[in-house]
Amino acid sequence: MSLNGRTVAVFALGGTIATTASPATGGVVPALSGKELLGGVPQLSALGVTLRIHDFRRVASASLTLSDLDALHAAIAAELDAETVDGVVVVQGTDTIEETAFHLDLLHQGDTPVVFTGAMRNPTLPGPDEPANLYAAVIAAAGPWLRDAGCVVVLGDEVHAARTVQKSHTLDTSAFTSPGAGPLGLVADRKVRLHQRLPHRTVLPGNTEAQTNARTVRVALHTVTVGDDGTVLDLPDGRCEGLVVAALGGGHVPE
Repeated sequence: MSLNGRTVAVFALGGTIATTASPATGGVVPALSGKELLGGVPQLSALGVTLRIHDFRRVASASLTLSDLDALHAAIAAELDAETVDGVVVVQGTDTIEETAFHLDLLHQGDTPVVFTGAMRNPTLPGPDEPANLYAAVIAAAGPWLRDAGCVVVLGDEVHAARTVQKSHTLDTSAFTSPGAGPLGLVADRKVRLHQRLPHRTVLPGNTEAQTNARTVRVALHTVTVGDDGTVLDLPDGRCEGLVVAALGGGHVPE
């Protein structure tokens, strides 16, 4: 299928994929704009896809907040309400890409695909994966293959559902997997080859009072470890409205 004439909105949030060397710190910082990122992939022009670029944020993904994600959802919804795009690409750091994609998947209404991508290697390193991931993400968002799939993550040419994807390694370029489910498909030859489809996804109702109130609730997360005596569980007392305990095995905790 030709993608010529299709339109994709691209929201750039920063992250490793947008980093450049910083003389001030001796490291790298998110500095590249969305236009600069996409301009570094000349193969995109051959697709014939119109790219509508939004420089939404320029931060490391570990610094994204829930307010940022709600604002991103609102911006994407406004773009989709105009009915002038065929798909959406979100470019961000990989540290929290599974959390961001899952959050947006719960809020995203409609059947237009929202594709998240990033990079494991920053552009200053040999063999950066940024160009291939951007190229694959635009193809996935522009075509008809992922309609009704909600939010997905595309890295290493694999398409993963937001509900199942996990970052399984800190450095490996093939870090993104879907344990127990596997990828939905593969981006190859300018199209998405689907292996499977997930059943109907759960979408939260928009603009409800419960949803608004939930944003003010603080929930603590405690991971149980060997030798845990429960002392840390005293810390959230009076500071949180809820607690999630990640226990051992089938839900076991030390006596």
